[in-house]
Amino acid sequence: CVDDTNFIVGRAPSVSISAPADGSTVNQGATTTFLGLASDPDESASGLAVQWESDRDGVLHSGSPDSAGLTLFTTADLTVGSHTITLTATDSLGLHTSAVSVLQVNGLPTAPLIRITPDPADTTDTLAVAFDADSVDPEGDSITYRFEWFVSGELLGEAGTTDPSETQKGQTWEVRVTPNDGLGDG
Repeated sequence: CVDDTNFIVGRAPSVSISAPADGSTVNQGATTTFLGLASDPDESASGLAVQWESDRDGVLHSGSPDSAGLTLFTTADLTVGSHTITLTATDSLGLHTSAVSVLQVNGLPTAPLIRITPDPADTTDTLAVAFDADSVDPEGDSITYRFEWFVSGELLGEAGTTDPSETQKGQTWEVRVTPNDGLGDG
C-alpha cells in the first residue's frame, strides 16, 4: 500500500500602510490618499490581491499593486468618526497578511443662520451680524467664526461689525460667516 500527499510550501506576503499615517485626522469630504506597499518573497507583487477596508465603511478598494508593490487610491466619501483601516495582501496560495492604521474623520460644523442688523439700515448705523441659529459641530468641539464683509463682491472688512464710516447710501452689503471647529471650516 502506498499513500501520497502533496504539500505546497510558501511564505505570506508583507504589507505596510504609508498613508494615511496612523492616528491622523482628515476633514469630512476631503480627498484622502491611501498608499501602501505589498510584497511577497515567492511571487511578483503585481500578482498579489490587495484590499483596503474600513471598520465603519466596509471595503474601500480592492485590486492588485503595481510591479513595485505600490497600492494607491483616493476617496472623499468616508463617514465621520474613527476608522480602523486594514490593508490586506493575499498571494496565489491564499496566504495573507494585514496592516492596520487608525484614521479620524472630523465632522465639520454646520452653517449658522445669520442676518445683518439693523434692517433697514442707514448710513449712520453700525452693521452687525445677528445669529438666529449657531453652528453645530458633530463632535461637540468649540466653534469660532470668521467674518467677511463684501460690497459689490469686494472684501471690505473682516470683523463682526462694519463702522458707519465705511457705508454709503445705495450700497448692498453681504456678510459671509464661516464656522471653524479647530480642524476645518464648515
